[in-house]
Amino acid sequence: MADLSIFKLDNQSITIKDTTARQTADSAKTLATTASGNATTALNKVTELEKLSRVSISYDSSTETMTITTGTHDVE
Repeated sequence: MADLSIFKLDNQSITIKDTTARQTADSAKTLATTASGNATTALNKVTELEKLSRVSISYDSSTETMTITTGTHDVE
């Protein structure tokens, strides 16, 4: 990313160096991209955990059998 801006005013070029603002903006963009990726990863993990938290337990006294199955539901 260039570290200067050039403006033309009445046939005169004015060069403004602004490395700090450009570096800060670039750093903010990098941090935002990283945060977005981390949020997506966290959401995926929570979604998987939510799926595991739904279980059904049944007991058949005639066979003395207990059955545990994962429940099904939509996670939006």
